[in-house]
Amino acid sequence: MTLQADVKNRPYLDNYLRFLALFRGTITETSNAIEVVSPRAEFNLLIPKKHLSREISQAFGGSILCLPWIENLDDDFRKADLAQQAEYVFMKKAVSDFSTSESDIDVFEASTLEDLEIFTQVQARGFAESEEELHDWLPFHRSSNIPNLTDDCCKFLIAKQNGAPVGVTLLVNTEDVCGIFAVATPKEFRNQGVSGHLLSASGQIAKDLGYNEVVLQVHAGTYAQGFYTRLGFEEMFRIPVWGK
Repeated sequence: MTLQADVKNRPYLDNYLRFLALFRGTITETSNAIEVVSPRAEFNLLIPKKHLSREISQAFGGSILCLPWIENLDDDFRKADLAQQAEYVFMKKAVSDFSTSESDIDVFEASTLEDLEIFTQVQARGFAESEEELHDWLPFHRSSNIPNLTDDCCKFLIAKQNGAPVGVTLLVNTEDVCGIFAVATPKEFRNQGVSGHLLSASGQIAKDLGYNEVVLQVHAGTYAQGFYTRLGFEEMFRIPVWGK
């Protein structure tokens, strides 16, 4: 499943699509668009491959990605009375630019269901803002993660410090791209170098797998974008997100 884009950017988008197919929902593709239908309404997504009618844009209830290489696509959304809600920044870093340092943080790959449950708990705690959110999201993360534990293109990484799990991240590999997703650190373990250590480990794994770089997506204007920039990630392109 691919999107029409320039040759340089297409592999990054294909990697993102692979992640969506594995962890977000069911993907269907027509000549007009790619649609993601998720058990979580927040993840319902439409990716137009060409200009859509006002009626189609208005009828879709989820988010719509505005691919920057389709000229004037944003005009279609304005005519459909939609508004830009966010913007995804695609960033990359060469694996040769990662460095390792002495640390009491160890990173290992989940290989059993017990490991994966640890990953899932930390993932949910890293993104949830409350106990209510935590219990709301845990079943979705669990049901998304378990089927992919044995998928060769996925690597679930867990960071431990003094024996306690303190952070996680996910690698999704496609033919040309190693993508980093789900970088999560629970609040009580933040600002201790956990995410940076996980990213360094991700870069080393990608290098061992034969990739030249790693890529990720982040919301524009957030702390996370500044954090990745400080770690040496470079912006490649942006995709605006539109909706009602």
